[in-house]
Amino acid sequence: MPTLFYSFSDLQTDIWSSAFTVSNTENVSVVLTQSGLDGAADLNYSLTSCNGCTFADYGPIPVNAEYTSTSDTITFPNVSPGTYYLWIHNDFEPNIASGNGWIYY
Repeated sequence: MPTLFYSFSDLQTDIWSSAFTVSNTENVSVVLTQSGLDGAADLNYSLTSCNGCTFADYGPIPVNAEYTSTSDTITFPNVSPGTYYLWIHNDFEPNIASGNGWIYY
């Protein structure tokens, strides 16, 4: 199963991962860590088919927590073949977020 690493810091609004290609209809999982300046970060994770687009082909999956010494796993089920970007949106802009993770596709 291919993987793609991503990371971000000082996230105020939106960020997109590098592109990755899903060859067959399958689940796409993301193992993530995240935190905000004040503890928990309120982020939405989505898959989109264009870099910089603010519409989701899959998701959003909200994650409102702090994961620094542990991780969380989210899954987008039955993703169709195509090229995607992981789009991370900060719902609570005053709380700047950071994090990283692995996309399994």
